[in-house]
Amino acid sequence: MVTCDRPLLATMVDLDGGPDRRVAVRISGRDVTIAEVGGADGVDPPYWLVPGLADAHVHVSGMDGSAAQRFLSAGVLTLRDLGGRVDRVLGWPVGPVPRVVAFGGQLDQYPLPEHMSVELGAVAVRHFGNVTAHVDYLIRSGARGMKLYVGFPPELVAPAVRAAHVAGLRVAFHLGSGSLPAFRRTALDVAVHAGTDSIEHVHSLTGDLLPPARLDAYACDVLDSVAAAFGRVFRAWAEIDPAGARARRVIDLMVAGRTVLVPTIVPFARMARGPAGPSGGIVGAFARTRPSDPATLEAGLANMVAFVAQLHAAGGLVAVGTDTAVSIGMPAGGGVPEEMCLLLDAGVGSRDVVRMACGHGERAERLAIPGPAVPRQFVLLRGASLEDAIRRWDVGLIVVDHRVEYTAADPAVSGPGGRPGTPRARR
Repeated sequence: MVTCDRPLLATMVDLDGGPDRRVAVRISGRDVTIAEVGGADGVDPPYWLVPGLADAHVHVSGMDGSAAQRFLSAGVLTLRDLGGRVDRVLGWPVGPVPRVVAFGGQLDQYPLPEHMSVELGAVAVRHFGNVTAHVDYLIRSGARGMKLYVGFPPELVAPAVRAAHVAGLRVAFHLGSGSLPAFRRTALDVAVHAGTDSIEHVHSLTGDLLPPARLDAYACDVLDSVAAAFGRVFRAWAEIDPAGARARRVIDLMVAGRTVLVPTIVPFARMARGPAGPSGGIVGAFARTRPSDPATLEAGLANMVAFVAQLHAAGGLVAVGTDTAVSIGMPAGGGVPEEMCLLLDAGVGSRDVVRMACGHGERAERLAIPGPAVPRQFVLLRGASLEDAIRRWDVGLIVVDHRVEYTAADPAVSGPGGRPGTPRARR
């Protein structure tokens, strides 16, 4: 039983341009009421209410049930899975939150590269019939979108996007990779003009941000390991000018197309600076190898983040996603607040960062992520200001449809009869 001796005063963040509101949060058992209060006394309440977060790029395959609890305890209540069999993805986890939106396995080249898994739903595309068959499967299975991968045939991008949109599916495109000689097979303008809804990973844009002469130079690299592939991404981004003319053209293209960028910066931050703890997957392998000098890693990371901030400043759509996956070495939960802090460091305002991280407005619609108000989801944070609350990310309470789903070890929120620090029992 959650207990609260008196109402908690909090600031409810308004993401639609209106003023924030001072509210009283009253807790009785698992029931929560939130009511606006007046009589501001000049003292800011110690709590902030923000919408539940959405991680716009995850891979839940291979994660156990404890991962769902870690997402929940971090305030991440919606997950957009971009690479797994729909039946398995939608069967994970069992409970009301976090909710999972499935995009199915990747559509890629024929034959499939060795690292692509048919078991996880990946499809080798030889002709348009493979695309339409996959669209039919996605609809039958309850998916909300479709994902194109780096080797997808460029000539089929436009008809594939049309087929998906006619069926009511959104389209995500992992456009490029450090493992490709010229960083990408399909140019960004092909994807945007086709109506692609989101571009996954800021490093997907590397091939469009480098001039042809530099692409030719990088195409000579020996790509014999994961570390080599990602090391060259850092080297390339260290020389990209995020405010230069080529970056400006890319930004203008994405803004005009209303194409969402899901940058997934946080794995690169962990590769550049070292993971916080022991890590497997790509992050761990990179940290052990360190194929580039620290200055290059830091410069590449800084330019990635700066580009995202420039896109946002120009009116582009950005959504926070972390690429959390067992194979990446990104643990569940903390990646979204971590990426929010990277964006704050780049000068993005705190409310805009929350918009990027909760699936708000047009972003949510283009990503096929249900908006934060359906159902009503709130995370209660402690902080002297909204920016301070984001940086601390001290979650005290998570509310879904006016019911407590999680309480943390905050004496003001959870008394002796509560279960501090653990998610509520799954229904």
